[in-house]
Amino acid sequence: MKFTDDESKVTILEGLLDPAQKKFVRMRAQFPDDKEGNELPMDDQNYYHPAQKLSKDSVEGATKGIETVTVPAGTFKAKHVVFGGAGGTNEWWLNEKVPGGTVKQLSKNPRSDEDKWEMELTAYGNDAKSELGTK
Repeated sequence: MKFTDDESKVTILEGLLDPAQKKFVRMRAQFPDDKEGNELPMDDQNYYHPAQKLSKDSVEGATKGIETVTVPAGTFKAKHVVFGGAGGTNEWWLNEKVPGGTVKQLSKNPRSDEDKWEMELTAYGNDAKSELGTK
């Protein structure tokens, strides 16, 4: 995963997962002030949570329509899905042709403009390479 904050500072995380045990077995990271990626300690308690699988009816109930959305990875026809909650709203633009199905995600807190974040698909395919030298 690669994150860019509001100040254009980049954080890169690369993890090796054991899907059978649902654990991280290895992690490398490069934080904004690092000159290179560093190995992070992983122990037997570093679990990850696979993506939540929502019911078809739940997704259909939250679908606002099909929209054209442009992100760094291209322009997509995507299902616009909006869920609300006590902490604000979460919006997804979904396209089944990309890995993970998510083209864009936006989380907003209605009480504060500062409490929001956005993720966009920047690339996809079969030729991914480690940016931190993870093998």
